[in-house]
Amino acid sequence: MNKYLLLLTLACCIGFTSCKNEPKEIVSTINLDADGEIDTLTKYSNSLDEASFVKVTANGKEKEFKFLDLTINPDPKFKTYYYRRKDSSGASISFSRATNDDMREKISIALGNIDAETLQYPYEWKFSTTTNAKITYEVKKSAVPIIYYSDNAATKMTLTSYKDGVLEGTFSTTVTNTGKRTITLTDGSFKMKLDKIEQ
Repeated sequence: MNKYLLLLTLACCIGFTSCKNEPKEIVSTINLDADGEIDTLTKYSNSLDEASFVKVTANGKEKEFKFLDLTINPDPKFKTYYYRRKDSSGASISFSRATNDDMREKISIALGNIDAETLQYPYEWKFSTTTNAKITYEVKKSAVPIIYYSDNAATKMTLTSYKDGVLEGTFSTTVTNTGKRTITLTDGSFKMKLDKIEQ
């Protein structure tokens, strides 16, 4: 009888302990938005640009962007923008490239008040009230764009050369979306043939 009572007591103890061990909610710190999904996104023909590229390591994954962003500018005649005032009073440079012809993942770089023709190379950009360097990273999840924006304090950029209309440089930064998720961009580099528009 005592044996059965002992077994019953042990069973009750085990059952009570298992009830207390409720499963804990596991919160993932991995940014699942950092890579665009492969889905039925619209494809754009003639969007591959062999002459220019952006390369970067995004959250530890190496990526190459060689496709023109035809969602912004459907005219492939203008592959990059280099606006320059004829009196040299101002200039800006901007370009955007995607990893695939469906624009699933894109990176854009905009340089404000930076004139490629008057800089001394290599030129290390530093945030100021007169110049600007913005990097945006976009991924699409089921055709919905999620955009990440760079922070001036976290951005490092060096323009290494400008020759025969081709601008080259390196960069790194951390970009953040409105949900406070981040993507770390390291070992970034670009080579861009600039389409100059003088005004």
